[in-house]
Amino acid sequence: MKQTDTKVCTLTISKATLQDSGMYHCTGLYNKIVLVGNGTRVIVTDPGPLSPSIIMYYPLDVSGPIVLLQCLVMGAVPSQVEIIWIIDHSERSGWTESSWTENSDSALEHTRAHITLSEDEWTEAAQIECLVMFDGTNISKSLVPGDIRLLFSCSWSAGMWLLYLGIGFFTITAAITVAVCLCRG
Repeated sequence: MKQTDTKVCTLTISKATLQDSGMYHCTGLYNKIVLVGNGTRVIVTDPGPLSPSIIMYYPLDVSGPIVLLQCLVMGAVPSQVEIIWIIDHSERSGWTESSWTENSDSALEHTRAHITLSEDEWTEAAQIECLVMFDGTNISKSLVPGDIRLLFSCSWSAGMWLLYLGIGFFTITAAITVAVCLCRG
């Protein structure tokens, strides 16, 4: 560690390895008092090729005037990723943040892009796309809100039919059991 003046500490790690990950603190001496900085977390990752993956989070049912969508990009350094929302072939802006999957040395950095739509925009959209630009390539994930509503309503309908069939089967089984017991008794 090298202190360049009275207020700056610099640490250079040559040929960093995964074992160099951890918290690093700057210390200094001021009027015979040792001062310790807040620290900086350093996470050294595998230098292998990065290949981002996308996960989209969206509501299955809209119960309010605002719909929040999230696009989670894993496997890429946030400073090297640009995320754009495209709704029905029209570029839209949202907000982006980066964070860590957990608070440990094995944590993974990820980027999360958000956008809010009105309920009308959500129901009228033909396609919503999260476009990730990384290292000269584009990858994307799309969703069609109508298909999600149809899937949800179909699964709801199927679930209701299964419930009705189950109740019917139980009722018939109970009736047969009672009849057999009455006949034997």
